[in-house]
Amino acid sequence: IQFLVDCHVGGYHRKISPKTRILFVTDTILLNEFQVDRSLSAYSVVIIDEAHERHVDTDLLFGAVKLCLKKRPEMKVSNTFVYICVQHSHRIT
Repeated sequence: IQFLVDCHVGGYHRKISPKTRILFVTDTILLNEFQVDRSLSAYSVVIIDEAHERHVDTDLLFGAVKLCLKKRPEMKVSNTFVYICVQHSHRIT
């Protein structure tokens, strides 16, 4: 299992094993990779996590992934978000 999961959160030098199969990256890192490879050919699945936080980079990433899907319809994309609805049992007056 060693090197099957890796991460890249910043910096210019990626130190990722060729054996890596799951890579956690920030939205900014993936946008930077999109600048170099407009089809994100190194990825077969993209999961955008915490999309509800609505950062500018997240919005741009959705647009970039949409462009990738036009070129690569086989690429799988998912987004996750959390919506918590809290009902207050006490009314503050």
